[in-house]
Amino acid sequence: MQNERGVTLVELVVVLGLALGIATVTTVYSMSWMVKESVRTAAFDVNGLLQLAKVEAVSRNSPCRFVVDTAAGQLQVWDTLGTNSTSDDVLLHDRILPNHVVFDRPDVGSAVTLDAIDTVTFQAVFTSDGMLSSSPGVICLNGGDSYGSVSVYAAGGIEMFRWNGTEWTSGI
Repeated sequence: MQNERGVTLVELVVVLGLALGIATVTTVYSMSWMVKESVRTAAFDVNGLLQLAKVEAVSRNSPCRFVVDTAAGQLQVWDTLGTNSTSDDVLLHDRILPNHVVFDRPDVGSAVTLDAIDTVTFQAVFTSDGMLSSSPGVICLNGGDSYGSVSVYAAGGIEMFRWNGTEWTSGI
């Protein structure tokens, strides 16, 4: 019959091959974008929890600790209840960073420079007036080829940076 319509097996294989190729290229390029966005999101999480620790300290009129566990990729905010002992602290907020985001920096220095609790745990303590009672410091994050950092200052200020390949620049 002269008027039959349809596709040949060759045409079908060519179309499926093109679709598979486009899907592969899209996946490869989107993976690096997703890792970059994960670092950006993690930096915003660090920034947000630092801000939250400061706000909690002021609103509770009691020092609050922001704690970073670099081994577990964990961020926490604790109410100290005004005591020096950590055994009675109350956990207020808890976050885990994505597995592919690690604490690392592209330049010289430690990835986390807050006060060390031990070799993998660090803290920043905010007073009831929103000031930092511990040492100021930085938290640097890496995922793939993307780096972000969050700095916390003595007066309680918090600022985010990104690595442009040669230096840290403001914003993320």
